Amino acid sequence: MNILKIFRPFLKPTAEEKIPTNIHLDYEIGYVSDILYHLSPILKRIIYHKIKMFFLYRWKYLTGRIIVFGTIITLAYWVLTLTTNIKIITNPVVRQDTIIRFYPSDSSMNLRNYLLQIAYIESRYDKRARRDSSQYWGLYQLGTDARRIAGYSDVPMNIFLNHPEMQDIAMVNLLKYEQKYMSKYIKTYSGKIVDGILMTESGILALCHLGCDYAQQCLDNGVIPAADENGNNPRLYAKLGGYHLNLNKVKYSIEDAN
Repeated sequence: MNILKIFRPFLKPTAEEKIPTNIHLDYEIGYVSDILYHLSPILKRIIYHKIKMFFLYRWKYLTGRIIVFGTIITLAYWVLTLTTNIKIITNPVVRQDTIIRFYPSDSSMNLRNYLLQIAYIESRYDKRARRDSSQYWGLYQLGTDARRIAGYSDVPMNIFLNHPEMQDIAMVNLLKYEQKYMSKYIKTYSGKIVDGILMTESGILALCHLGCDYAQQCLDNGVIPAADENGNNPRLYAKLGGYHLNLNKVKYSIEDAN
């Protein structure tokens, strides 16, 4: 069935209806135009009056409301920040050191400065640093196992703490041992980004200062935390990358490597 046949009776004009002619349409248009002609001055006066009243009186009311509302929001902000632990961050700060993709390549990236960085993290350059009853001594806070590996297990504490050059050599010997122990990991991960940090030999060996097994765990899991169970920051160690250690050139003094 053709659907148009259903609606065709409704579309045809009846005998009582008249199809408007051009004369009728012109009359209707003229009638509407005449109404608009007489209404336009009234509409203009109404619009002008509203605008005038706004600039004379209403803007003061709106401005007052804005000031009151702004004051309430400001007071609520300060009360919230002072009386609770909720931090409202209006301008979040992006940490620039979160992702490290390259390191400097100048002459400062040598073994001496590398050891200074570790000494600062561990002891703030205090050659006699040692907590009460602690096994960790000196600039690099070398423990019993570390001193044994470095060949200084039989050196008394007072002698070890009074000779920073001995501590330097012990640290270099420990690095040589860790370099061999971690050789596969150094080969595998050097040049790769792990948890936002570019891994190099010096960064991996610095991370080993918290334990070689711990360093392997971090690399295998792809996570270098900002704090470990002892309160250290492993990321600080891992970020000591890009240093040219040249450990194979060191014999009796770290000065031989520079």
